[in-house]
Amino acid sequence: MKKEIRVFNQRIVKKGIFDLNKTIKEVKEFLKESKYTTDEKQNISKDTDKGVENLIEIVSEREIDDFYLYKIGIEFFVTKLKKVSINDKKLDKGELEIRIIPKLVLDHKNKFHGWFGDFLFKLYRDYIIKDAIIKVHAAKLYLDGMAAFDLMKHNMDMH
Repeated sequence: MKKEIRVFNQRIVKKGIFDLNKTIKEVKEFLKESKYTTDEKQNISKDTDKGVENLIEIVSEREIDDFYLYKIGIEFFVTKLKKVSINDKKLDKGELEIRIIPKLVLDHKNKFHGWFGDFLFKLYRDYIIKDAIIKVHAAKLYLDGMAAFDLMKHNMDMH
């Protein structure tokens, strides 16, 4: 019985000039160094009368064992996007919102199934591994998620 537990939900809002490609590249590199596999799930761009709108969704996963999986979802939503050149450097100008949502996935391989499996899963989760979920795995995922969040804030000059 697969169960996702949201560890936290943070967002960054920036109006002005930023380097979106650099931020995405650096956060992907950080997650790769932290042993996450990263996929770009969505990259949608459309022209509007106020500029380009862009939605980029990245999902990174790290399998700990057959039971635990760390999952970090990051969404970049840009409106009024225009390319600008400052000191011969191509940058982005617009309104950016970044959302990061780390989730701890329990029984990600769905080994507890059926009514009896559901019962055993609840016993296992609520009594046997309750402390390990909170004190070990949620704490580690929190640190990974906050490190990615801080890296993106630093890239947006918002430290």
